[in-house]
Amino acid sequence: DITINKNNLTLEGTTNDSGSTTIRGEVAIPSDDDPTGPVDGLTMKKFTVDHGDTGEQSLDIRTGTSAPQNDLTFENNEFVAPDTWFAVLGGNMQNVTFENNTFSVDSGGTAAKIVFIGGERSYGTDGSSDSVEFDSNSFTGDVSDINSGATALEHEADDSTVEDNDFTGVSLD
Repeated sequence: DITINKNNLTLEGTTNDSGSTTIRGEVAIPSDDDPTGPVDGLTMKKFTVDHGDTGEQSLDIRTGTSAPQNDLTFENNEFVAPDTWFAVLGGNMQNVTFENNTFSVDSGGTAAKIVFIGGERSYGTDGSSDSVEFDSNSFTGDVSDINSGATALEHEADDSTVEDNDFTGVSLD
């Protein structure tokens, strides 16, 4: 697992004939409830983040109680959801962009949701999200969540744009 707790950081993997730089485990971004969070200014691109078949999300943008995660960019990554869990989970964020990423489900697995971006509805006023953009991403894999309905992307952030994403690879299990 990797915890990112530095401001104004760019992490860039490599993409070549053998694939992209792979992180096996969870990438966690601590909230204001953690002594090292929240994070302000992060760009992460060209990684595959695969937590394997254990029940934790691949990218955890942790939800705090006051100060949001701010100015985060995720570009040209693949986030893999383990069986019965999420590829990306988070809330209490502002000015976050997901662009040209692939959100998928572990082979043979069924995700609860592929991506969950929480807002005021789930986390209350102190955990609301604002300006979380999803542009030109691909979603693939099986989803099934008997508690709240199967969905590839649950997005509660205010003042956001979700456009030009491809959901054709998603199937309901």
